[in-house]
Amino acid sequence: MSNETVKAPGRTAVFWLEMFYLLGLGAIAWFYFTDRLKLPDAIGSVPTSGILWFGALGGVLLSLTGVFGHTDDWNPSFLQWHVARPFVGAAVGLVAVMVIQAGILTLGQNPTPNKDASRFVFYYVVAFLVGYREESFRELIRRLGDVILNPGSERDSEPRQ
Repeated sequence: MSNETVKAPGRTAVFWLEMFYLLGLGAIAWFYFTDRLKLPDAIGSVPTSGILWFGALGGVLLSLTGVFGHTDDWNPSFLQWHVARPFVGAAVGLVAVMVIQAGILTLGQNPTPNKDASRFVFYYVVAFLVGYREESFRELIRRLGDVILNPGSERDSEPRQ
């Protein structure tokens, strides 16, 4: 082994990776809307292809925000975070929509009441926002899990520090 240090990929490499992701998402959208790509539109009442796409887009845009917002304090140890952003955004976007639909179903309502294309817009917005703000969503899910798995515990009434 040599004593040379391997330079970690910097902001420029992450920027181009995110541009590659954006191009890929754009290509998927183009293929999808020109009927060149057949994806399952929904699993049950969850419009998976659009939700995954918008969640991934939110993740990519958050990563780009980090690239531009950390010009003076770039930390190369976040490389894996940037690489995983579209995948994490897609996954948490799908989970968020399923949580919302579960809440709607619990109230005895139909989560997709009509047949027009705009019925999924709310779900797409949720997927994008959760993909973009994944950390906030994880905190919300953690608190929800505490309430469901530990109802009435003393921790529920104590303020967090």
